[in-house]
Amino acid sequence: MRPPERQGLYDPANEHDACGVGFVANIKGRKSHEVITSGLQILVNLDHRGAVGADPLVGDGAGILIQIPDGLYRAWASDAGVELPPLGEYAVAMCFLPQDPLAELAAKRSMPNLANVYMPSLSTRTVVYKGLLLAGQVGSFYCDLRDPLAESALALVHQRFSTNTFPSWKLAHPYRFIAHNGEINTVRGNVNWMNARRRSLESDLLGPDLSKMWPLIPHGQSDTACLDNALELLIAGGIPLAQAVMMLIPEAWAGNPLMDAKRKAFYEYHAALMEPWDGPAAVAFTDGRQIGATLDRNGLRPARFVITDQDHVIMASEVGVLDVPEERIVRKWRLQPGKMLLIDMEQGRIIEDEEIKATLADAEPYAEWLAETQFKLEELKLEGIAANGPPNDPETLLDRQQAFGYTQEDLALFLEPMGKDGDDPLGSMGHDTPIAVLSARPKLIYEYFKQNFAQVTNPPIDPIREELVMSL
Repeated sequence: MRPPERQGLYDPANEHDACGVGFVANIKGRKSHEVITSGLQILVNLDHRGAVGADPLVGDGAGILIQIPDGLYRAWASDAGVELPPLGEYAVAMCFLPQDPLAELAAKRSMPNLANVYMPSLSTRTVVYKGLLLAGQVGSFYCDLRDPLAESALALVHQRFSTNTFPSWKLAHPYRFIAHNGEINTVRGNVNWMNARRRSLESDLLGPDLSKMWPLIPHGQSDTACLDNALELLIAGGIPLAQAVMMLIPEAWAGNPLMDAKRKAFYEYHAALMEPWDGPAAVAFTDGRQIGATLDRNGLRPARFVITDQDHVIMASEVGVLDVPEERIVRKWRLQPGKMLLIDMEQGRIIEDEEIKATLADAEPYAEWLAETQFKLEELKLEGIAANGPPNDPETLLDRQQAFGYTQEDLALFLEPMGKDGDDPLGSMGHDTPIAVLSARPKLIYEYFKQNFAQVTNPPIDPIREELVMSL
């Protein structure tokens, strides 16, 4: 199902969603069919997080990402008289092809018509099985997943609840690298910044091929799909998975006096390269070699995990997604705000948050680079600049205030409390004045930006009280 076209005051770009996410992985990288069946069971147990419309057989979307089931594909190839190269030297593409008969006959008519083709995955390591399905339908729809020859050391699953999005096959999760619960509410600015960097992006790995990849973030996608595109670009450019996730979803660093100086320098340096993709989010990610999860800086989405004595890690939006006897559980905990859980299956171990970030922060002299390239306002010589500004003439003040649109409400309720008490006053939630096109009064340019952002919190966010996780 496609969302309606943009019309009137409706814009499909304003849609958001929230859902359930989870994974099971073997720390030592041991592949088994059990991991896939466990992933499908997590999906079934997260069924209540998905949505069902008027047709009880149609859900908002569900899916599973696994390592390439080499044994299964090799058996198929053998039956067809084809010999596959070693694992890692061939790639598998999952494709959603159009039902349009003309598009299906395009190859026969020598027409290069690839309209509406979507690839959930194209990789030498992983494959994505997803669709506009209910949780319990994924395993029955894709018979590959039921075959005992299908083995994987990881299974990343997702059940979608499109709070106010329109469900579609391609918007089901997982994407190529991530599955996500929550929303990225800065996505509009993030996408604009990625487009603005087009001429400055370069990569030793991609070289001139980088120009063929535009648009890096296609128009009309969900926030998660956009985030997945950005992560895919960073990984394709040679940045390690954990570092790429830290660049996109950094922990709160600006107001944290207890953070190690090297780690703070790492975040400050990368803040000049990439804006945070911010919002209430729990993101699970994998490149087929490592699998992990991270929370946004506020920790506004739940994520729990257990580790068993069989070297399995089970992470999900809630506890109880798999029945694990208590005596088999080695460790039980939750993801904390801004922290990361990372399993490296090639090393056969869990890499703790402190180790991940300390290793990456020590990898380059970020503090030195900052000292060489940053200019701080308080360090600049500003003598005489203030004296050359406009005079503070009380007789012309009212004229200037009216010219710039200041109202009695602005002066009495906002400027006076800020001037007297250094206090940011509380007002009504949201922006409750008419938008420019419906207003009889002239509107200033900054009103446009006030109308473009409103985040509902309860109690209201106070940047002083919340300075540990907020930066202004």
